[in-house]
Amino acid sequence: MDLNVIKAVQQSSGQTIFTQRHSNTAVLSPADTYLITDVLKNYQNQWGFGWNRQMASKTGTSDNGSGGIPDSWIMAYNPNIVVGVWVGNTAPNGGGGLIAAFGESVGSTIMARFINALPPTMQDWYRQPTGIVPRCGAQAQ
Repeated sequence: MDLNVIKAVQQSSGQTIFTQRHSNTAVLSPADTYLITDVLKNYQNQWGFGWNRQMASKTGTSDNGSGGIPDSWIMAYNPNIVVGVWVGNTAPNGGGGLIAAFGESVGSTIMARFINALPPTMQDWYRQPTGIVPRCGAQAQ
């Protein structure tokens, strides 16, 4: 879906004179998106983030080409919320210097505090859609 900032334009009388229209063409099937999420759901355990609920997540760490880290980030989601944390310098062209944090450390510190403070009602997880067939002797989980 194309991203647009203006969803509608109304006259001062309240009459709508323009409404943004989008097609609802799916890019991925429900089975495809479930499988991607299934791959990302164990990331928090692999890196020991210490989160108190199931989330799908992925980290990233930039490299300035000389082994220095200008920024790191993590994104996480479940059916209730999508959240991201970025740590770095905002100076132009990396002029703000370097940091000493990998994406995994952002996940186990700042992101852990946020996720562990979410309401207990945000514990849902995705239901497996139809169309997923185990291959190569793998067991469906």
